[in-house]
Amino acid sequence: MHVGTQDAQDHVSDYSAVQAVARRMLAMMGADTPVRVVAVNGTGVSPVGFVDVQPLVHMQDSLGRTLPHGIIRNVPYARIQGGASAVICDPCVGDIGAVIVCGRDIGNVKANRADSAPGSFRIHDMADAVYVAPILNAAPTEYVWLTGEGVRVRTSGTLQIDAASVLINCDVTTTGTITAQGDVTGEGISLSGHAHPVTSAPGTTGRPQ
Repeated sequence: MHVGTQDAQDHVSDYSAVQAVARRMLAMMGADTPVRVVAVNGTGVSPVGFVDVQPLVHMQDSLGRTLPHGIIRNVPYARIQGGASAVICDPCVGDIGAVIVCGRDIGNVKANRADSAPGSFRIHDMADAVYVAPILNAAPTEYVWLTGEGVRVRTSGTLQIDAASVLINCDVTTTGTITAQGDVTGEGISLSGHAHPVTSAPGTTGRPQ
């Protein structure tokens, strides 16, 4: 009878054989593991998408020979979100991150995005992984940095804010040019519509040009 033995010592006793079977069963279970992102689907202002990932820890046989894992496809990734509010920072190809492996088949949950029956009887399978967090990545060039003494935002592109209004409760200093499409008001005085009194003659100046 095949008992899943791998090494000579596994034949020493029934206990050793049972241990070998247990090791084999545990080795067949999908486990949380580091991965590299090889494809990303569904990014930006859209429902949370999926990534294709490749596990970084190779498979290994009883002789210690290694073999790379295949690609795990259609893996949902985590996003910081509550209701309709989110911080969007989608995974990128080449990112190194971690996946957790769910205990049951989550295929129907992924398809329906709602509570569903398991798609099969499989358990602890890497096909039911979820990409949860980036790890071991290089230094960023674009970031929001909470330094402990303040917050620093850096980007090589445009910082765009789309809102009904902006309220800033602090002094503002800029080293660049300020351009306004509308009027600017300071202490109730319009920048584009104010006039100055003329001290050497009656009247006031015209509007700024």
